[in-house]
Amino acid sequence: GRVDEVVEAAPGGLLDRCAVAGCEGGRVVTLQAQAAWDTRDHVFAPRRGLFVQARAGGAAAAIGSGFAFAELELDARAYAPVRLPRGATLALQGRLHVTAGDVPFYLLPTFGGDKSLRGVLDGRYRDGASLLLQAEYDVPLLWRFALELFGGAGQAAPSPGALAAERFV
Repeated sequence: GRVDEVVEAAPGGLLDRCAVAGCEGGRVVTLQAQAAWDTRDHVFAPRRGLFVQARAGGAAAAIGSGFAFAELELDARAYAPVRLPRGATLALQGRLHVTAGDVPFYLLPTFGGDKSLRGVLDGRYRDGASLLLQAEYDVPLLWRFALELFGGAGQAAPSPGALAAERFV
């Protein structure tokens, strides 16, 4: 479990008006299960293989949580060597994160930061469901230096049914 506290809110904003779950902080206690399938050749710098992970869980008053919600996250990644230039690798990822119930705003599905959709402010988009798709092309140059080209798209929506191809950012 964890106890969260909101220490500052912008005047007139959603937190200041307490218009979102978790606006006053609170205790979150969750139970989760996770399963993964990993055929990557290396954990930190894979060149080939798959990594698929599913995580499901929830919070409830019965286990001491101040919030009651469920969540599911599916993450799939594929790595493949590219013939030219020698040593190049293509990586693809898709991740779906869905929640339902009384989810504190700071635990809603989101994306961004240094590991998912780099260039998007971490947490800028958050809602009941998020979907991201991204690709990376890695070309070794010299010694430990490499050229990485990456791109991706993501979206957040109130529910999985509201996710749509035309809503990617």
